Formats: sequence, structure tokens, C-alpha cells
Amino acid sequence: MSRRLAGVGTYTKYFEVPEAWQGERVYLHFDGVMMNASVSVNGSLVKRHHYGYTPFSVDITEALYFGGANRVTVTANPSMQPNSRWYTGAGIYRSRV
Repeated sequence: MSRRLAGVGTYTKYFEVPEAWQGERVYLHFDGVMMNASVSVNGSLVKRHHYGYTPFSVDITEALYFGGANRVTVTANPSMQPNSRWYTGAGIYRSRV
């Protein structure tokens, strides 16, 4: 049986948050991140989600810079469980709805 070792994938998004959003809650929703996901906002870890087949949401309000530039970093780390015959893939995915 051959095994494929998976590497760590890092995805980064830069975006502006309007000052007008101050006082509102801001969430990110993921349909799935395969697997062992870490979500950071402006360098602060805000969520870990280990199971890749389930959607999850994270409240990022406390880590945001309102009225300025922000950075979200999502890391998928499937390296802790080598894939074999049933390769599940890795990364961020979304529903086609």
C-alpha cells in the first residue's frame, strides 16, 4: 500500500472592514477545510477545527480592525494523518449551492 504525505496549505485574504460595521458581529463561515484547520485574524488565532467534513463558523469581531485593513489566514494541515488508498484531498472547499 502506498501512502501520500500531505503538506500544510496556507490561504491568506486581505480585506477592508468599514468603520460603519463597528458594533456589529462579524462571522466567517466555512463549508469545510480538510483538515486540522486553524483560522487567524490579524495574527490572532480565533478558531481551530479538526474535522474536515463539517462546516463551521467563527466570530472574528474581536480580532478585526474596523475602518482599516485586515488579514485572515487559514491553515489546513492534513500531515498528521497520511492518506492512502482513499485520498481525501486537502484545502478549503465550499458547497456549489
